[in-house]
Amino acid sequence: MTREPRELLARARADLDATAQRLTARSRDLANGSATRTVVLARLANAYAQNAALFARLAAAIAVPPGAPSTDRSSYVIDIVDYLRVAGTPDGSDDEAVIARALAARLPTPGGLAVVLGAGLGTHARMIAPTFDSVVAVELSPAMTLAAVAAEAAPITLAEINERNAWKVDDVVHEFAATLPPLPPNVTRCVADALQLPLADGAAAAVVSVFFTDVVSLASLVAEARRVLQPGGVFVHIGPLGWHFYRPGEMWSAEEARAIFAAGGLPIIDEGTVTTRLLASPRRMSNVTLDAWVFTARRHDAPA
Repeated sequence: MTREPRELLARARADLDATAQRLTARSRDLANGSATRTVVLARLANAYAQNAALFARLAAAIAVPPGAPSTDRSSYVIDIVDYLRVAGTPDGSDDEAVIARALAARLPTPGGLAVVLGAGLGTHARMIAPTFDSVVAVELSPAMTLAAVAAEAAPITLAEINERNAWKVDDVVHEFAATLPPLPPNVTRCVADALQLPLADGAAAAVVSVFFTDVVSLASLVAEARRVLQPGGVFVHIGPLGWHFYRPGEMWSAEEARAIFAAGGLPIIDEGTVTTRLLASPRRMSNVTLDAWVFTARRHDAPA
């Protein structure tokens, strides 16, 4: 479904406002909590209020009235704090190095245009920028895009909140300052739908999808990626198939996904796995470790 820019912004504004209000309410609840844990609850209350201020600030930057809140989590608003922590502090450095090596091993000959889908805060666009003449970082969420721009302009002080599974008392609330480097000059940030890319047919040498392929309809994604890839261009995937929606007829296994890529003119030419983590924290007992699927698919054109 096509999303008009005003509708997209209005939904993002509503999501940000709702998140700020929810965190503020949580802060109030904790401030009035049990007297047996006064210091920890006070720190939690302050942390929720601190994070709420970020979402209120981002909402204020969107100059349209709020619309209905999103129901498909396309903006991932509540996750922005964790994404900033991982991308903007040393917490994510080990896993970023794993992803960078996997990408470097599968990118095509230097030059041309690359497209990064679900670009988020721009981490993977920055990784591949030296390999290409130009990179388009595509992200549908205005909230995520605004957060990235803000963290590139100045450090953003936030709080990682671990009400469960904290190792130490100090780990329940961990304050951090997230800082992102500016995008390289050959990277263009674009708020757009990955299934309706604002690119000409055959424009790209590579399409990169890191932790994104399972966010949208696979058949539609394959068709759009093939459209924008030049003959011989590659689609590089890193991530699981966790499917961020519940449509049983489209929640494919890797075996089925291979067939969909092949049928769509993007046969997979090599594959493997890398072990990585998702938004992991050394201050939590519970972190998700993934055997992420890594593959390269190449645009194939049948003889005329």
